[in-house]
Amino acid sequence: MSKLQALTESLNETLKSAEFDSPQGRADLIEHCVETIYKFVKFERPEGEGLDGRDGPERQAIAELVDAAKNYKFDVLSN
Repeated sequence: MSKLQALTESLNETLKSAEFDSPQGRADLIEHCVETIYKFVKFERPEGEGLDGRDGPERQAIAELVDAAKNYKFDVLSN
């Protein structure tokens, strides 16, 4: 089994748990996953741009996903 398949199975089991079996829980999980990848790219694979040397096209693109996840979570909590 590939790591991606194992991750998918683990994620599916996590989504079935009581903690994440709601729109709010899924919004929390989405935000957490995207932020985790964002932080990895920023701190472990920086592209050497920007004032701190941690800004580059990949990080900038993932930052847009983080913003979208946060907006989605806000929308879920507002309803």
